[in-house]
Amino acid sequence: MRLALSPRPASEISGRTAAFLHMRTLLLLLALFSSFANADSVQPSHDCSEPIIPYEFEDAYEREQFLSDVEEYKSCMLEFVEEQRDAVRKHNSATDDAIEEWNVFIKSV
Repeated sequence: MRLALSPRPASEISGRTAAFLHMRTLLLLLALFSSFANADSVQPSHDCSEPIIPYEFEDAYEREQFLSDVEEYKSCMLEFVEEQRDAVRKHNSATDDAIEEWNVFIKSV
């Protein structure tokens, strides 16, 4: 989505209106960039426990337990990845909404 800065030629905008638009643009961009900076300040990490790989399995039970632990680890990692992808989708949607709101506003000026 593209952020429209001004729908009218500069010659049609009065000095006071132009100053207002520049201030609004600056505030909007600062708000967007500061939210991006804060979003990256704390990087999420998973709390999944990697199973210990035995040198050799003593019996079938130990092998089955290991395979069960591997499946649990896989499920935990997949859940974490999906949560992060969902967060990305929400952030992208919020960004698109903000840009759309700005574009509607600037076209009405």
